[in-house]
Amino acid sequence: RFEKAGANFPGSPNQFGVLRMASQALRPDVVGFLDVMLRAAGDAVRVHQATVSPSSPLTGKTLGEVRLYETTGVRVIGGITAHGAPPEYNLPDSWRIEPGALIFYIAAKTQIESLQTLAGAAAD
Repeated sequence: RFEKAGANFPGSPNQFGVLRMASQALRPDVVGFLDVMLRAAGDAVRVHQATVSPSSPLTGKTLGEVRLYETTGVRVIGGITAHGAPPEYNLPDSWRIEPGALIFYIAAKTQIESLQTLAGAAAD
């Protein structure tokens, strides 16, 4: 039913609960860190995504060339080069930003618009 409704990762509450309990047992500090980040109020840091348009000034450049942290204050944590490609994490400076690429990043609310503008897309 979830897949028919458009869900990308259908699962049962039991599955999610078991994953959460296992993560808490194996990496309690990581889970605690993420819980605080995701529940913080105000201009807290969150994980976001941006889709790079073909007309973006980022297109065809590498992460090292665009220096997103220095120009926008956001920290890129991963990306997907093309639709259907597997996600990549801990990207090197040589990672090339292609049209349609999806960039995952950590940013405060006030920093989101600057990367979305560079990517040439509305906030995802």
